Amino acid sequence: MENNTIDLDQLTQPLSSNGSITHSIIDRFNTVFNCQWSFRIIEHEVRDSEVIVLGELAVNGAVHQHFGKAVIDFNSDPTGSPSMADYLMKAADDALVQCAYAFGISQKSETSDTKKKQSDNPEPQQPPAEPS
Repeated sequence: MENNTIDLDQLTQPLSSNGSITHSIIDRFNTVFNCQWSFRIIEHEVRDSEVIVLGELAVNGAVHQHFGKAVIDFNSDPTGSPSMADYLMKAADDALVQCAYAFGISQKSETSDTKKKQSDNPEPQQPPAEPS
């Protein structure tokens, strides 16, 4: 019999800040769900200055759909003809990230800088009560 228990602590812990967020999400889903998940593009549209996709992430019968987009930079290619495949991939990555957030993947990794800022800014103190 297969164990379908999900370790929510492992799923929702902050992502590693090393490398791309897309690769971190894929690694996390492969680990937590034993590679038993899928992502697909439902539809896509190329507009004048952006590419939009609707992605669908399915895990253990649960499904989340989200849009992703990429802004086309016509100045990045000297020919003035950017690769639409690259922009479709960027939009798909964005949709995957949005779907993963819906499944509980933490959006930010907690770095030492974040911890330092939190310790530098303690909870605000209540103003002293005025004497009666």
